[in-house]
Amino acid sequence: MGAKDNLARSRLKIYFILLLSISLLIGACGGGVTEEDREAVYTLIEWNLYYAGVEDMNGYMWTLHPDSPVYSDTQSQMAIAFREFDLAYEIEQWEIISINSESARVGVVQVTRKVAGSQAFSDNRIEGIHTLRKNSEGEWKIYSSEFNMDTIEFLN
Repeated sequence: MGAKDNLARSRLKIYFILLLSISLLIGACGGGVTEEDREAVYTLIEWNLYYAGVEDMNGYMWTLHPDSPVYSDTQSQMAIAFREFDLAYEIEQWEIISINSESARVGVVQVTRKVAGSQAFSDNRIEGIHTLRKNSEGEWKIYSSEFNMDTIEFLN
């Protein structure tokens, strides 16, 4: 493996470590969950990927829970990612693993592809879990995300 491949993989790892760093797996099945909650959870994840794809920092941060212990670090890391990469995101599969009135865990298979830019990046598919919590206004927000690096599949 050459130096360019190592650099590309290192940058990819940094990107996914960012996502991993906002992780904390919680939640259990419970009562008080409505169909509106389930739809809101899916919709929020769609908005999160949309804002990441169009590199809208305010929109992206709106999708995150303000009490997440890595909220500020995530903002700093995403600023770097937005500057260095132009990426497209897609969720190929997802399912609610658990949900109750205060938290939800959603399993995803995410594909990330480089659209443009001079930085090296390997298109990839990876499995992950988003943990969402309701904020003080009762809105679902992403509290953490964990991506399993053992499941990464490089596509190019």
